[in-house]
Amino acid sequence: MQHDAADEFFIALMAPFVEPIMTDLLAQQEAIADYRTEQQEMMMGGYCEQ
Repeated sequence: MQHDAADEFFIALMAPFVEPIMTDLLAQQEAIADYRTEQQEMMMGGYCEQ
């Protein structure tokens, strides 16, 4: 893939908008994963003792 000046400009322009959205998506996925893990642990009778 080849970048020209227009691509560089577009990326520089979009980065401030795209990065927070990506961060939000990652945080959301993490929260969902945590929630699912908690649900599973509750179904299995609380936290597994270590």
